[in-house]
Amino acid sequence: MKIIHVVAGFSIDFPGGITNYVRTLAASQAGNGHDVIVLDGGESNRSHELGFSVLGYSGNIRPFVLSCKEDREGTSQLKEMLLGEFPDLIHFHLTVGFGEDFYEDFAAAGQKYVVSMHDYYLLCPRITMMNWEGKNCGGPERKKCETCVGKLDQVDLLYKAARRVHLPLPRIPSKAVTARNAKVRSFLRGAEVVLPVSDRVRQLSAGPYPELDYEVAHIGNVSASVDRPQKTDSPNLRLTFIGVLSEHKGADLLVKLAKGVTRKDVEFHFFGRAEGRWAVAAEKAGIIVHGSYTPADLPRIMASTDLGVVLPIWEDNGPQVVMEFINYGVPVLATRMGGIPDFVSGDNGFLFDASAISDAIAYVDAAETEALRSVGRSLPRLTSPGEHQEHMLRVYERALLPA
Repeated sequence: MKIIHVVAGFSIDFPGGITNYVRTLAASQAGNGHDVIVLDGGESNRSHELGFSVLGYSGNIRPFVLSCKEDREGTSQLKEMLLGEFPDLIHFHLTVGFGEDFYEDFAAAGQKYVVSMHDYYLLCPRITMMNWEGKNCGGPERKKCETCVGKLDQVDLLYKAARRVHLPLPRIPSKAVTARNAKVRSFLRGAEVVLPVSDRVRQLSAGPYPELDYEVAHIGNVSASVDRPQKTDSPNLRLTFIGVLSEHKGADLLVKLAKGVTRKDVEFHFFGRAEGRWAVAAEKAGIIVHGSYTPADLPRIMASTDLGVVLPIWEDNGPQVVMEFINYGVPVLATRMGGIPDFVSGDNGFLFDASAISDAIAYVDAAETEALRSVGRSLPRLTSPGEHQEHMLRVYERALLPA
């Protein structure tokens, strides 16, 4: 089967969640004899060391801005690049930086394709569905979206300047986002299957687009195949936060949790990059800030972790750090947001509402360290890349059936 994966906005070698996933899936498919191409946001065409080919695309629209613009030249180039390869199927993962005219034009091209919803870009140009005030919007609605993605927000220089100084622009509603979403709707309707990465993503997508053919597809994570490390000895309960410490990732909740826990035999650890003031705030709360880490460090980190902490205040589609904790045998304390409840329950951790940090504090204060370690040793692993590839092959075969 000839397959093209589309992951715009980034080089396929960028060390991010979606690019890591697509790179692993493409390599797995190529290793099983499929002819695989990845169209990425890089600048050159090349053969990748993992066995697939790469087409680099950089259009005339900057990714990660809110302007709702057409790009006739870029759309023509994109269609020529994609359709000129004569693929059996195209699998879209990220379309940031595509002109809004691409969606209707491509839907009418007659090519078979499927769409994964790793984030909310096809529902919300802000991607996270956090509104202009930095609050969870609860899902798309026409008037709300027209206010949130207003006329001033669509001026790239103003939008970037406002983000830099952390101040919202004045609200001047615009219907451009409604027109953009109508074109996206035609693109999603043209897909053979739409693949939300969690049930919550399916629920949120079905609000504005109830007519689509959805199939929830939990992605595979390489940590499902690792050897679990032996826990290091410690008399303390060790909690670990991994990733980017930012407002929407729950930095404020982590600081409140560390300050609120009353037991003395507890340690809080943070590995990753902190935005703005949060590194200092974490240290003042007694959290041990270790700085950046690499995937090679995960076995060492997990061996010294009794409880993983994942605290997004946005509808995080399907955070891979949750999968990593569970696959390494670490129970998870998490907010009940986005795709997290697909993976975390009372059997392998504790979920709480982001507005109720007191529930998380009470859980940590009452937790029995040895009981958590015992639970961790028996945690079943989640989906592996190989299992996910088999699922995707079944999806592709269904998509290629005659109408």
